[in-house]
Amino acid sequence: MALDQAHSDKEKREIESAREMFQILMEIATLLDTDLDAQSLTYCIRLCESGVNPDALAQVFVSIKNMVSGYNQEK
Repeated sequence: MALDQAHSDKEKREIESAREMFQILMEIATLLDTDLDAQSLTYCIRLCESGVNPDALAQVFVSIKNMVSGYNQEK
């Protein structure tokens, strides 16, 4: 029983730590004016955790943002 409680407490701490880290990353993304919402940021985090190069991912986002901006200016 004590082992189960310790395991449960550890999982709760890990979940809380992950939430705090996500909130920090969301604040950084907002401060940097990335236009990423919570879902998009989650996708980016998962991609990076899966081995995607963060610099390459950032370049893709900048490129897409520029394309959308150019498209909106043409309207």
